[in-house]
Amino acid sequence: MFETVYDFCDTVSKFLEDNGYKVKKQVECSDYKIDIAIENPNVAGEFVAGIECDGISYMKA
Repeated sequence: MFETVYDFCDTVSKFLEDNGYKVKKQVECSDYKIDIAIENPNVAGEFVAGIECDGISYMKA
């Protein structure tokens, strides 16, 4: 179905955007990156949710 975790993240991001959400991918958070972050529509630069997409080995399990 998905060859890489990035394909999965792109699919989820597109679904969210198609449903009216503004998203950013690979948002830095300390030493780590959040795969998909949903922006707060009322406050610039603030996020209301973060989505972590597990690696491809988890998706195939």
